[in-house]
Amino acid sequence: MSLTPSRAGARFERWSIERYRQELKTAPQTTTSRISARSRSRSRRLLAGGMPSEDQIHRECAAWVFAHEALLPQLRWLTHVPNGGKRSRGEAGKMRAMGVRKGVVDWLLPFSSPKGLYRGLAIEIKSQKGALSDEQDEFLQTALADGWLVGVARSLEQFTELVMKWQSDRS
Repeated sequence: MSLTPSRAGARFERWSIERYRQELKTAPQTTTSRISARSRSRSRRLLAGGMPSEDQIHRECAAWVFAHEALLPQLRWLTHVPNGGKRSRGEAGKMRAMGVRKGVVDWLLPFSSPKGLYRGLAIEIKSQKGALSDEQDEFLQTALADGWLVGVARSLEQFTELVMKWQSDRS
């Protein structure tokens, strides 16, 4: 069975994660010329001065996490918390009613590091000019006092440094 629907009915084969990753490796690569200018500009939104936006840094971090899950299985539980962002008043009210809290950082890994040096990992993503809110600072300080590795990342490189520090139990 293939990924295309059969003529008898719209049935698709279920693939394991391993098979999906293998298919991604062997699939022909999309060329930039086939991507519309509109989608290209959306994926590369830069701030004035050529610096990546916070959204762009988030996407790069998510891509890195997904690409390295096979090597670092704990990354399966490193998750982005969808707080913040621009929402309508109704959507913001719905999110509050569902338990969203001010100050919770962007990325959380709520488990101890492999050798137990850290009780968890909390990372806030900010653009080069972005500043922590008082609530975010309080969250990070509370997590730090509880034994978590915490940090503010302004680039993919800073994000990966924090993740690898947690992974290798370095202080």
